[in-house]
Amino acid sequence: MEWNNLKDQYREIIQNQLTTDPVKGTIEVYQQLLENGYEEQQAIDKLIPYLHDQVLDTLGNNQTFNKDGWYTVIEPLKKDDIRDLEYLDKRQLERLLKRIRKEFGYIKQGDEDSYLEGLYAFENNLSVLSNRYGLNSRQLEKIVKAWIVIMYGYYRDSHYDLSSTIDDDLIEMTKPLIYNSNPYINDDLKEQFLKDHPDADLLKDKESIYTMNFRLLGRVLDSIQFWNKEYGSNGYLTYLNKFMNEGEE
Repeated sequence: MEWNNLKDQYREIIQNQLTTDPVKGTIEVYQQLLENGYEEQQAIDKLIPYLHDQVLDTLGNNQTFNKDGWYTVIEPLKKDDIRDLEYLDKRQLERLLKRIRKEFGYIKQGDEDSYLEGLYAFENNLSVLSNRYGLNSRQLEKIVKAWIVIMYGYYRDSHYDLSSTIDDDLIEMTKPLIYNSNPYINDDLKEQFLKDHPDADLLKDKESIYTMNFRLLGRVLDSIQFWNKEYGSNGYLTYLNKFMNEGEE
């Protein structure tokens, strides 16, 4: 089913969770979004991609809808505040992306070995996302740009308004990717990271951890732009599907 048709159905479900069949988590997050400056319809629409993910995970695991699990999924939304955002138009966005690349560097040709695991993980996430939402290569490019900029906001403790250049749905699809790749905002990831790296000092290692993420994302963005230029507007998705299939063999 087309995403726009699914959105209409999810919008109705969320409306029901707010009124006729109340779900505590949905109501709490919705009210918090209103307090953080969102209009009623905006707040409902922000919940839609998260509900889609929850439904697919529930169906994939042959489970019933778990209200506690749903609350965990949407918990990060409570922090969304549209006040005091730095507005970025298309030109400002591209300028910021160049600045981030200059600040953190990039993966040089021949130095890929230490980045291969991270690159596979990031591109696998994009492949899953594309399949879940029926995204094309251009949309994936926008998601990676949002991923870089929003994560940079966490690094610099500043936040950006990308609404004039990137669809809100794509921005919301991006946020779980950030949440699952940033130990500074995800306590579970932080705990696992410290278990895997017992000698790590997250405060001291902050720059190196962010540097790794920005270099990985920079290479993914380069790859998207290369394959789209090489094979047309959906070239990266063609490459990505082939790459993931080869990785499973």
